Amino acid sequence: MALSFEKDIKPMFTKEDREAMMFTFDLWDHKDVVREISRLKGRIIDEHDMPPPDGWPQEWIDKFQQWCDEGMQP
Repeated sequence: MALSFEKDIKPMFTKEDREAMMFTFDLWDHKDVVREISRLKGRIIDEHDMPPPDGWPQEWIDKFQQWCDEGMQP
């Protein structure tokens, strides 16, 4: 079964992560995340600096990449 934003990805973004990014987009909104996916992938997967301070553990990065690869289901 494919990963979903609501069940698998959204819970990985904390309230603090969301509040920090609300000036540009909502990390708890599927459409916003999909719209900003290039920027997010760069920061989460390539640079490992989002969410601050040290990014996610590799297991979460892999899950995020899998969700992207599966078509970013809501």
